[in-house]
Amino acid sequence: MANEYLCNEQMLEDLIAKIFEKHGFSYEDGLSIAKQLVIADMRGMRSHGAVRVDMYLKQAEGGAINPKAVPEVVRETMTTALIDAHRSAGAVASALAVRIVREKAEKCGIAIVTVRNSNHHGTCGYWGIEISQDDMISFVTTNAPALMAAPASKKAIIGNNPISCVVPANGKHMCLDISNGVMAFGKIHEYKRLNKPFPEGAWLDKNGNPTTDPFANEFLEFISLPIAAHKGFGIAVMAETITSILSGGAVAADIVPEGSDTNHDNDTAHCFVAINTAAFCEPSEYRARIDRFIDYIHNAETRTAGDYIYYPGEIENNAYAKSLSQGVPIPDTTKEYLCKTAKESGIAVPSNLFVEK
Repeated sequence: MANEYLCNEQMLEDLIAKIFEKHGFSYEDGLSIAKQLVIADMRGMRSHGAVRVDMYLKQAEGGAINPKAVPEVVRETMTTALIDAHRSAGAVASALAVRIVREKAEKCGIAIVTVRNSNHHGTCGYWGIEISQDDMISFVTTNAPALMAAPASKKAIIGNNPISCVVPANGKHMCLDISNGVMAFGKIHEYKRLNKPFPEGAWLDKNGNPTTDPFANEFLEFISLPIAAHKGFGIAVMAETITSILSGGAVAADIVPEGSDTNHDNDTAHCFVAINTAAFCEPSEYRARIDRFIDYIHNAETRTAGDYIYYPGEIENNAYAKSLSQGVPIPDTTKEYLCKTAKESGIAVPSNLFVEK
């Protein structure tokens, strides 16, 4: 069996959307979820790709996600909105937030939308790019279950609370998309799959001891360490304030980790900010400035001959371009799961969808 397969983007999205449809979602909502998963795989962020279908389905079957939920705007001004997701899939609530925050920024120059009572919504960078397109700067963050320690704590006390800042750059995007843990929690799956040790200084085991063993304890018992000690912890704390504190959602330890209790309302909160570049300068002037800035980064002298300086998101942009030309890379384990789940749901898998790499 091949270790990896290549897939057509639209066909893979369609298959995943149909799987969700068979589990109670509308096809349109299933497609919103599928798109952010597939794009994550295309951008090389496999821990947040199609491997997450299983987690989302279990949450839907258990009731943590309500497939029929309709997110609702419960408070609004010209430049702000608060959305109650009503336990919808995170991607469904986030798609609505993106549409609203762009519309408001188009009219007013800047806008902010928060979401409460949501679920895991994928990578913040995906939603940041959806907001940004070719004319807006975006900032997106989400809170998460308390799976990260403070620099001096023995136990987890806050989420790794990912953040993303996206800047349009002439058909591309500069995209900072990071969690505040040394490693994204979803990468545990990948390290287990590869039977590969964690890097030093990334994780504590359930007893609060440093570990590099991805099999040291159960998935949700690992405790993440923050990037740059107090700095990563501080950013995570501030992200909490503009997601859950601002929206009235659950805070830190009140959020149930994904997969630990599929029957529980996870009440994840998100924040989306859009800044219309046209409110500050002419589009042509902006494009010229960002081009000069990228050239400045690329042309900086390196300490070692042959090294290359990437702007934030450039590696992911390159992976995405490769996926567009060659196909979406999917590991064999994910391919087998999707095929098995499709068969059990009565969905025909196109014979040409998965091509051995």
